[in-house]
Amino acid sequence: MSRSLITWLPAVLVWLTGNGLLGGCTPAPTPAMALANYDYHDVATRGHCAPATRPGAAGASDQQSTPEGVRYALRTPRNYRPESAHPLLVVYAPAGYSAAANERFTGLTAAATGRGFLVVYTAAQPPSLAGIRALAQLPAAVAARWCVAPKQIYATGHSDGGTATTAIAVLPALPHPFAAIAPSAAGFTAEDLRGYRCPQPVAVMVLHNAGDELFPGWGAQAARWWAQCNGCAVTATTRDPGGCLRYTQCPAGADTRYCEYPGDHRHWPATAAALLDFLQATPPRTVGPTQP
Repeated sequence: MSRSLITWLPAVLVWLTGNGLLGGCTPAPTPAMALANYDYHDVATRGHCAPATRPGAAGASDQQSTPEGVRYALRTPRNYRPESAHPLLVVYAPAGYSAAANERFTGLTAAATGRGFLVVYTAAQPPSLAGIRALAQLPAAVAARWCVAPKQIYATGHSDGGTATTAIAVLPALPHPFAAIAPSAAGFTAEDLRGYRCPQPVAVMVLHNAGDELFPGWGAQAARWWAQCNGCAVTATTRDPGGCLRYTQCPAGADTRYCEYPGDHRHWPATAAALLDFLQATPPRTVGPTQP
Protein backbone atom coordinates (compact mmCIF):
# COMPACT_ATOMS: atom_id res chain seq x y z
CA MET A 1 0.00 0.00 0.00
CA SER A 2 2.70 2.46 -0.96
CA ARG A 3 0.30 4.78 -2.73
CA SER A 4 0.27 8.49 -2.02
CA LEU A 5 -1.93 9.63 0.81
CA ILE A 6 -4.04 11.53 -1.68
CA THR A 7 -5.33 8.22 -3.12
CA TRP A 8 -4.95 5.96 -0.11
CA LEU A 9 -6.53 7.89 2.74
CA PRO A 10 -10.12 8.13 1.49
CA ALA A 11 -10.14 4.42 0.66
CA VAL A 12 -8.89 3.27 4.06
CA LEU A 13 -11.28 5.53 5.97
CA VAL A 14 -14.25 4.38 3.94
CA TRP A 15 -13.21 0.75 4.54
CA LEU A 16 -12.94 1.24 8.28
CA THR A 17 -16.20 3.13 8.66
CA GLY A 18 -18.17 0.93 6.29
CA ASN A 19 -17.23 -2.21 8.16
CA GLY A 20 -18.34 -0.78 11.50
CA LEU A 21 -14.93 -1.29 13.04
CA LEU A 22 -14.54 2.11 14.60
CA GLY A 23 -18.02 3.16 15.60
CA GLY A 24 -18.19 0.36 18.17
CA CYS A 25 -15.42 1.71 20.38
CA THR A 26 -16.50 1.49 24.01
CA PRO A 27 -16.37 4.76 26.01
CA ALA A 28 -14.44 4.66 29.24
CA PRO A 29 -16.80 3.57 32.03
CA THR A 30 -15.81 6.32 34.48
CA PRO A 31 -14.30 9.21 32.48
CA ALA A 32 -13.01 12.25 34.34
CA MET A 33 -15.10 14.95 32.68
CA ALA A 34 -15.24 17.61 35.40
CA LEU A 35 -13.49 20.91 34.78
CA ALA A 36 -10.59 21.69 37.09
CA ASN A 37 -9.08 24.94 38.31
CA TYR A 38 -5.61 25.85 37.13
CA ASP A 39 -2.91 27.63 39.12
CA TYR A 40 -1.75 30.34 36.72
CA HIS A 41 1.79 30.32 38.06
CA ASP A 42 3.39 30.28 34.59
CA VAL A 43 1.23 32.96 32.99
CA ALA A 44 4.24 35.18 32.21
CA THR A 45 6.00 32.47 30.20
CA ARG A 46 3.03 31.39 28.12
CA GLY A 47 2.15 34.77 26.67
CA HIS A 48 -1.00 36.83 26.47
CA CYS A 49 -3.84 37.84 24.19
CA ALA A 50 -4.91 41.46 23.89
CA PRO A 51 -7.90 42.35 26.07
CA ALA A 52 -11.35 41.70 24.59
CA THR A 53 -9.96 39.92 21.50
CA ARG A 54 -10.99 36.35 22.38
CA PRO A 55 -14.76 36.01 22.87
CA GLY A 56 -14.80 32.29 23.71
CA ALA A 57 -16.53 31.51 26.99
CA ALA A 58 -15.00 29.90 30.06
CA GLY A 59 -16.03 26.39 31.01
CA ALA A 60 -17.76 23.92 28.72
CA SER A 61 -18.71 25.11 25.22
CA ASP A 62 -20.73 22.49 23.36
CA GLN A 63 -22.25 22.43 19.87
CA GLN A 64 -19.44 24.48 18.36
CA SER A 65 -18.44 24.39 14.69
CA THR A 66 -15.72 25.78 12.47
CA PRO A 67 -16.27 27.65 9.18
CA GLU A 68 -15.43 24.33 7.46
CA GLY A 69 -18.21 22.55 9.34
CA VAL A 70 -16.20 20.62 11.94
CA ARG A 71 -18.35 20.08 15.03
CA TYR A 72 -16.55 20.22 18.36
CA ALA A 73 -16.80 20.82 22.10
CA LEU A 74 -14.26 22.89 23.99
CA ARG A 75 -13.24 22.69 27.63
CA THR A 76 -11.29 25.34 29.55
CA PRO A 77 -10.02 25.41 33.11
CA ARG A 78 -12.90 26.33 35.39
CA ASN A 79 -11.13 29.59 36.32
CA TYR A 80 -10.15 30.35 32.69
CA ARG A 81 -8.45 33.70 32.05
CA PRO A 82 -9.23 34.92 28.51
CA GLU A 83 -6.09 37.06 28.28
CA SER A 84 -3.65 34.28 29.29
CA ALA A 85 -2.29 32.00 26.57
CA HIS A 86 -3.04 28.30 27.07
CA PRO A 87 -1.67 25.12 25.50
CA LEU A 88 -4.25 23.52 23.22
CA LEU A 89 -4.94 19.78 23.00
CA VAL A 90 -7.04 18.67 20.02
CA VAL A 91 -8.65 15.23 20.41
CA TYR A 92 -9.80 13.84 17.05
CA ALA A 93 -12.69 11.38 17.18
CA PRO A 94 -13.11 7.75 16.20
CA ALA A 95 -15.60 7.08 13.41
CA GLY A 96 -19.22 7.56 14.41
CA TYR A 97 -18.42 9.45 17.61
CA SER A 98 -19.98 12.71 18.70
CA ALA A 99 -17.81 15.23 20.51
CA ALA A 100 -19.44 14.17 23.80
CA ALA A 101 -18.74 10.48 23.14
CA ASN A 102 -15.14 11.35 22.23
CA GLU A 103 -14.76 13.13 25.58
CA ARG A 104 -16.19 10.17 27.51
CA PHE A 105 -14.00 7.72 25.61
CA THR A 106 -10.67 9.47 26.23
CA GLY A 107 -11.42 10.91 29.68
CA LEU A 108 -8.90 13.75 29.48
CA THR A 109 -10.90 16.77 30.64
CA ALA A 110 -10.21 16.96 34.37
CA ALA A 111 -6.51 16.17 34.13
CA ALA A 112 -5.89 18.45 31.13
CA THR A 113 -7.78 21.50 32.39
CA GLY A 114 -6.09 21.07 35.75
CA ARG A 115 -2.78 21.52 33.93
CA GLY A 116 -3.95 24.63 32.11
CA PHE A 117 -4.89 23.11 28.76
CA LEU A 118 -7.75 24.03 26.53
CA VAL A 119 -9.15 20.73 25.25
CA VAL A 120 -11.07 20.36 21.99
CA TYR A 121 -13.06 17.20 21.30
CA THR A 122 -14.15 16.85 17.69
CA ALA A 123 -17.05 14.91 16.34
CA ALA A 124 -16.26 12.37 13.63
CA GLN A 125 -15.82 13.79 10.14
CA PRO A 126 -16.84 12.13 6.86
CA PRO A 127 -14.05 9.82 5.62
CA SER A 128 -12.50 12.02 2.95
CA LEU A 129 -9.54 14.25 2.27
CA ALA A 130 -11.88 17.22 2.50
CA GLY A 131 -12.69 16.09 6.03
CA ILE A 132 -9.00 15.82 6.92
CA ARG A 133 -8.36 19.30 5.54
CA ALA A 134 -11.23 20.65 7.61
CA LEU A 135 -9.85 19.00 10.75
CA ALA A 136 -6.45 20.56 10.08
CA GLN A 137 -8.00 24.04 10.24
CA LEU A 138 -9.52 23.47 13.67
CA PRO A 139 -6.62 24.83 15.80
CA ALA A 140 -6.73 28.15 13.95
CA ALA A 141 -10.49 28.39 14.40
CA VAL A 142 -10.19 27.76 18.13
CA ALA A 143 -7.33 30.24 18.50
CA ALA A 144 -9.52 32.95 16.98
CA ARG A 145 -11.98 32.60 19.88
CA TRP A 146 -9.92 31.38 22.85
CA CYS A 147 -6.45 32.45 23.98
CA VAL A 148 -4.07 29.78 22.65
CA ALA A 149 -0.28 29.62 22.94
CA PRO A 150 0.56 29.15 19.23
CA LYS A 151 3.72 27.15 19.85
CA GLN A 152 2.04 24.76 22.30
CA ILE A 153 -0.60 23.03 20.19
CA TYR A 154 -0.91 19.24 20.41
CA ALA A 155 -3.07 16.51 18.89
CA THR A 156 -4.20 13.02 19.76
CA GLY A 157 -7.08 10.75 18.75
CA HIS A 158 -8.00 7.10 18.50
CA SER A 159 -8.53 4.92 15.39
CA ASP A 160 -9.96 7.35 12.81
CA GLY A 161 -8.80 10.08 15.18
CA GLY A 162 -5.27 8.66 15.25
CA THR A 163 -5.32 8.32 11.48
CA ALA A 164 -6.39 11.96 11.13
CA THR A 165 -3.69 13.08 13.57
CA THR A 166 -1.03 11.29 11.51
CA ALA A 167 -2.40 12.49 8.17
CA ILE A 168 -2.41 16.14 9.25
CA ALA A 169 1.20 15.78 10.40
CA VAL A 170 2.47 14.23 7.13
CA LEU A 171 0.42 15.85 4.36
CA PRO A 172 2.53 18.68 2.91
CA ALA A 173 -0.46 20.71 1.70
CA LEU A 174 -1.86 21.22 5.22
CA PRO A 175 -0.89 23.53 8.07
CA HIS A 176 1.32 21.74 10.59
CA PRO A 177 0.59 23.42 13.91
CA PHE A 178 1.52 20.66 16.33
CA ALA A 179 4.47 20.67 18.71
CA ALA A 180 3.69 17.03 19.55
CA ILE A 181 1.26 14.35 18.45
CA ALA A 182 0.04 11.15 20.09
CA PRO A 183 -1.83 9.06 17.50
CA SER A 184 -3.62 6.03 18.93
CA ALA A 185 -4.53 2.91 16.94
CA ALA A 186 -3.86 4.77 13.69
CA GLY A 187 -4.44 3.12 10.34
CA PHE A 188 -0.92 3.53 8.94
CA THR A 189 1.63 0.79 8.36
CA ALA A 190 5.34 1.39 7.83
CA GLU A 191 4.84 0.65 4.13
CA ASP A 192 2.16 3.32 3.91
CA LEU A 193 4.34 5.89 5.63
CA ARG A 194 7.45 5.15 3.58
CA GLY A 195 5.71 6.62 0.57
CA TYR A 196 5.72 10.11 2.08
CA ARG A 197 8.41 12.69 2.58
CA CYS A 198 9.36 13.17 6.20
CA PRO A 199 7.71 16.26 7.71
CA GLN A 200 9.48 18.75 9.93
CA PRO A 201 10.62 16.91 13.09
CA VAL A 202 7.89 16.70 15.71
CA ALA A 203 7.59 14.95 19.05
CA VAL A 204 5.60 11.74 18.64
CA MET A 205 4.12 9.35 21.18
CA VAL A 206 2.60 6.44 19.25
CA LEU A 207 -0.10 4.66 21.28
CA HIS A 208 -1.24 1.15 20.42
CA ASN A 209 -2.82 -1.83 22.13
CA ALA A 210 -1.09 -5.19 22.09
CA GLY A 211 -4.32 -6.97 21.18
CA ASP A 212 -5.35 -4.65 18.36
CA GLU A 213 -6.94 -7.11 15.97
CA LEU A 214 -7.49 -4.59 13.17
CA PHE A 215 -4.00 -3.09 12.98
CA PRO A 216 -1.72 -5.70 14.58
CA GLY A 217 1.78 -4.31 15.01
CA TRP A 218 1.07 -1.14 13.04
CA GLY A 219 1.89 1.17 15.94
CA ALA A 220 5.40 -0.21 16.40
CA GLN A 221 6.01 0.12 12.65
CA ALA A 222 4.80 3.71 12.63
CA ALA A 223 6.94 4.63 15.64
CA ARG A 224 10.08 3.36 13.92
CA TRP A 225 9.24 5.39 10.80
CA TRP A 226 8.80 8.51 12.92
CA ALA A 227 12.10 7.83 14.69
CA GLN A 228 13.89 7.64 11.34
CA CYS A 229 12.21 10.82 10.10
CA ASN A 230 13.01 12.65 13.31
CA GLY A 231 16.69 11.72 13.08
CA CYS A 232 16.76 9.52 16.18
CA ALA A 233 19.08 6.55 16.71
CA VAL A 234 16.68 3.88 15.48
CA THR A 235 18.69 0.92 16.77
CA ALA A 236 19.24 2.41 20.23
CA THR A 237 16.22 2.53 22.56
CA THR A 238 15.49 2.75 26.27
CA ARG A 239 12.37 2.35 28.41
CA ASP A 240 10.82 5.37 30.08
CA PRO A 241 9.34 5.09 33.61
CA GLY A 242 5.94 4.19 32.13
CA GLY A 243 7.36 1.31 30.09
CA CYS A 244 7.24 3.07 26.71
CA LEU A 245 9.97 2.36 24.19
CA ARG A 246 11.94 5.59 23.77
CA TYR A 247 14.25 6.20 20.85
CA THR A 248 17.54 7.85 21.78
CA GLN A 249 19.59 10.70 20.34
CA CYS A 250 16.52 12.45 18.95
CA PRO A 251 16.96 16.17 18.27
CA ALA A 252 15.40 18.69 20.64
CA GLY A 253 11.64 18.81 20.25
CA ALA A 254 11.45 15.46 18.44
CA ASP A 255 11.21 12.95 21.30
CA THR A 256 9.85 9.73 19.79
CA ARG A 257 8.23 6.92 21.77
CA TYR A 258 6.18 3.79 21.26
CA CYS A 259 3.74 2.99 24.07
CA GLU A 260 1.99 -0.37 23.98
CA TYR A 261 -0.82 -1.22 26.37
CA PRO A 262 -3.10 -4.20 27.07
CA GLY A 263 -6.43 -4.32 25.27
CA ASP A 264 -7.81 -4.45 21.76
CA HIS A 265 -8.70 -1.90 19.10
CA ARG A 266 -11.84 -0.75 20.87
CA HIS A 267 -10.11 0.61 23.96
CA TRP A 268 -8.38 3.94 24.60
CA PRO A 269 -4.88 2.88 25.70
CA ALA A 270 -3.13 5.68 27.59
CA THR A 271 -3.71 7.23 30.98
CA ALA A 272 -4.28 10.96 31.00
CA ALA A 273 -1.20 11.47 33.15
CA ALA A 274 1.13 9.60 30.77
CA LEU A 275 -0.13 11.50 27.74
CA LEU A 276 -0.04 14.93 29.38
CA ASP A 277 3.40 14.31 30.89
CA PHE A 278 4.72 13.65 27.39
CA LEU A 279 3.11 16.74 25.90
CA GLN A 280 4.29 19.02 28.68
CA ALA A 281 7.86 17.69 28.42
CA THR A 282 7.96 18.76 24.77
CA PRO A 283 9.52 22.21 24.31
CA PRO A 284 7.40 24.78 22.48
CA ARG A 285 7.83 24.88 18.74
CA THR A 286 10.70 27.12 17.68
CA VAL A 287 8.50 28.54 14.92
CA GLY A 288 4.79 29.10 14.65
CA PRO A 289 2.44 26.82 12.70
CA THR A 290 3.34 26.35 9.06
CA GLN A 291 0.74 27.30 6.50
CA PRO A 292 -0.19 25.57 3.25
